[in-house]
Amino acid sequence: MSKNKTIGLINAAKKKNQDAIFRVEAAINQMLSNKKIINFSTVSKTAKVSRAWLYKQPKFKDQIIKLNPNNSINKTTTKENKLHMYKKLKDRIRQLNNENMELKKQIEILYGKLYQN
Repeated sequence: MSKNKTIGLINAAKKKNQDAIFRVEAAINQMLSNKKIINFSTVSKTAKVSRAWLYKQPKFKDQIIKLNPNNSINKTTTKENKLHMYKKLKDRIRQLNNENMELKKQIEILYGKLYQN
């Protein structure tokens, strides 16, 4: 490939990227003005860019995360919350194990009755 073609491809890629940046900035501003939900899906559709591309752009990724209060990344999980969740899950596992043992006992009894007949 000649040097001119390579430079042309590089310039075309830069222009495509700059156009995408412009569309995303415009989309976010429009969505803010219209009080629309801002997340990766809505921004990508409005700006006509892929979500993957948005995730690769640190500026937009951070901005979208900050502008979306429902994003799980924004929900702070304190050490107390994690400990509480851990205890609840541990209790649930204990409860399910007890139920499982009880059901196994019932199955054994039923098998015994079945074979007696």
